[in-house]
Amino acid sequence: RSSTLLATASLSPMPSVSDTLPAEPVAAPVFPSRVDGWLVAVLLLAVVSPLAAVWWAGADMVLALASVLVTLLVCGVLLVPCRYTLESDHLLIRCGLIRQRIPYRDITAITPSRSLWSAPALSLQRVKLSYGRTSSQLVSPRDRAAFIQALQHRVYAAQSVAR
Repeated sequence: RSSTLLATASLSPMPSVSDTLPAEPVAAPVFPSRVDGWLVAVLLLAVVSPLAAVWWAGADMVLALASVLVTLLVCGVLLVPCRYTLESDHLLIRCGLIRQRIPYRDITAITPSRSLWSAPALSLQRVKLSYGRTSSQLVSPRDRAAFIQALQHRVYAAQSVAR
């Protein structure tokens, strides 16, 4: 009888390597910012117009060009990259050197917006995120509908777990 048990036990499948290793982490969805062409044009005009004024006045072009390059560098550091990442438990907003994390459980409303208020958004086709008691943030994902749907799913899941 013990030989039967031994034979039966040896027939059971051995765990495979994939059964013992943790599953590969799923990459967090990243939504790049929508960029309005007119906004880029306004920013470039604001940067280049002083250069044109200096040229018109006949002043030192090297100094003017250096100031334009420094301004472009500062704008780049503050605006690039501009994206929104749906992490496991929070939304990560990144715009240049600025990073903001909003936990899903704190989000109270997600609504489309065209607000002109300053925000880490390079478009006026925006999404207003209300969180906490009185806080809000504007973002401008390129694919607004997919962003709203994915974010609503995560917010609902986080708030269901919290209850």
